[in-house]
Amino acid sequence: MSLIEKLTPEQEALIPVYREKWRAIALSTERIDREKAAEAVKAGYIAICKQDPEIIFCDSPYAGLKIVIQRQLKQRLNTELYKQLLYEFSNELSKQLAYQLNSQVISQMLTVVLKMTCPSTGFIHALRVPPNMNSVREAIRWVSWGIDPEEFAVQT
Repeated sequence: MSLIEKLTPEQEALIPVYREKWRAIALSTERIDREKAAEAVKAGYIAICKQDPEIIFCDSPYAGLKIVIQRQLKQRLNTELYKQLLYEFSNELSKQLAYQLNSQVISQMLTVVLKMTCPSTGFIHALRVPPNMNSVREAIRWVSWGIDPEEFAVQT
């Protein structure tokens, strides 16, 4: 198979069309078809002769990060102390202590990131916000010095 060394005028004319098509796909916020996506991932693993992975769909990268961190913490905290808290002491106090321990470690490890797109340049920026933010709206207000997102005026 030979490499293409020069584009035809027709191919060059299609470059902006394809650029815009893939840019729109990359910046799309539409929900994916989870069934099709899972089938595509499984087909890829079959093609490389690997075992099917566990596929987890999340509403955001942050939600996915929380799942990963919770799983890692559960594995790490599966020590003798953790076992004692959960199994040897079956009273409610030990369960509450284990839950608080998990919650504190998780909240300390999470970093909250706000993804913003500049309306004039189209550049995407990721900004860290405090981990105690409970919503995107709250994070936007924090970044914009207390201005609610609906109060922003589009400037031309």
